[in-house]
Amino acid sequence: MKNRVGVMFVGLCGHLSTTAMAGAMALAKNLSPGTGMISELANFKNIPFMDMSDFIFGGWDIRPCYDSRQALKDIGFDNIDDLIKISKRLETIQSQTFPGILLNAGQAISDISDQNHVFKTESLSKAVDKIKEDIENFKLENSVEKIIVINLASTEPPVADTRQLSTIESICRLIDENQVDNIRPSLVYAYAAITSGCAYINFTPSDAGFSQGLVDLATKHNVPVMGSDGKTGETLVKSALAPMFAARNLEVLSWEGYNILGNMDGKVLQNKENGSTKIKSKDRLLPHILGYNPHSRVTIDYVPSLGDRKT
Repeated sequence: MKNRVGVMFVGLCGHLSTTAMAGAMALAKNLSPGTGMISELANFKNIPFMDMSDFIFGGWDIRPCYDSRQALKDIGFDNIDDLIKISKRLETIQSQTFPGILLNAGQAISDISDQNHVFKTESLSKAVDKIKEDIENFKLENSVEKIIVINLASTEPPVADTRQLSTIESICRLIDENQVDNIRPSLVYAYAAITSGCAYINFTPSDAGFSQGLVDLATKHNVPVMGSDGKTGETLVKSALAPMFAARNLEVLSWEGYNILGNMDGKVLQNKENGSTKIKSKDRLLPHILGYNPHSRVTIDYVPSLGDRKT
């Protein structure tokens, strides 16, 4: 039997998950070059990476997936033959989406949800058990031993007091005492994944989805964790330019960042609570690189006509 690995996305129906799955399928079928894949660089040539066809995809969402061919067109697939080869497989995966968790997700995320695709409970422990059950069922149905859980969900509002996420004991207490107001859904997914022995990646800036307490929990369960935020746009540019200025001993007096984007991410970030989480993630980078804190401001605006593009 081939050594296959399961990949379960939180936000399976979103553009990021669709892009990741479609990209892996295209690479597996030799429909696309490895451009943009750092695993294709010379530094990694002697590492025996898995074949792209050995990743088995699944996951959760709080809303239905829309037409797979249209989704692929939205992320840039315009070759009809390629669309046909990939869309059927994508449709099969997304038809098996597990209902997601919406506990204390905030108004913006609740507004984009569909109650038919939400696991309805007011109990944190039941929500954790449900995610763990989904992971186990996915393992059995797809004959995989290892699972990677990747959080690609919409950015959540910040947690009121992140100190409550700083230790394993405090996180367990939040769950055991059902302190729903002090958590976000990303904590439920992360806790369930780690305690199920799954590797976990928080690709979002949501602070509930990655904390010192979760890192300690992962160490206890001997599973790898990574986070936070994917750093694919403005923050990527900052992280490339700021070290150059520092290396040239050039003082940065101010840094103004303006982001416009048009997909579901942009729609959710219109909400001030959700947007503040993203801005906080972006703001922490410059002081870390430069060693001082210049005047800086980040603005994020939603422009629907941009679709899946951002500037």
